Amino acid sequence: MDVFTLSAIRTWVFAARNGRCPLAMLRSGFSSRHVTDTLLAFLCAMTLLDRHGYGTMRFA
Repeated sequence: MDVFTLSAIRTWVFAARNGRCPLAMLRSGFSSRHVTDTLLAFLCAMTLLDRHGYGTMRFA
């Protein structure tokens, strides 16, 4: 699941920076892993981090 999460984050950043729709680009990956119910929360979290995340963030 860690590889999927990192890939989803990178896909979201690519989509957001290149004028593409993150939802459209991520939907199939979340669907194939049967976690579509988490897609909206993921999109919201990424948007909040993008707009309000300042400084260095470290994740363990």
